[in-house]
Amino acid sequence: MSGLRLSDAERAEAAQVLTDHHVAGRLDLEEHDERLARVWAARYAEDLRPLFDDLPAPHPAAIGGSPVRRADDRVDWNAPRHEVVRRRPPGRAARRTWTAGLGVVLLAVFGLTALGEVGAVLVLLPLAVVLGFLFARRMT
Repeated sequence: MSGLRLSDAERAEAAQVLTDHHVAGRLDLEEHDERLARVWAARYAEDLRPLFDDLPAPHPAAIGGSPVRRADDRVDWNAPRHEVVRRRPPGRAARRTWTAGLGVVLLAVFGLTALGEVGAVLVLLPLAVVLGFLFARRMT
């Protein structure tokens, strides 16, 4: 059989997902225990796949699933399969920090250019470009 071997953490996640399905009433106690024994005996992800084929999402990450959990660590059965992660807009302190950092680098580039230090400018100019790119990306 090809593929990577499962870790204990991956088996534990699969066992937790099975337990969540049992709690939701999709598996009776006997079937849950049987599948749980097969989870702990599994060596490869392919061994886990048949245990979840007849169950709706969530599935363990080892077989391509991504269970969505609520704050109280229970599965949110109504959550969309792939949620869009939205970043919070940066706060005032973050904008000031990035602006100050970019300003210092640009002042250093301009100051060294005025002094004729071309070598230092060639080192600092790419740094200013990268910081500028990160600044623009972070602020959106």
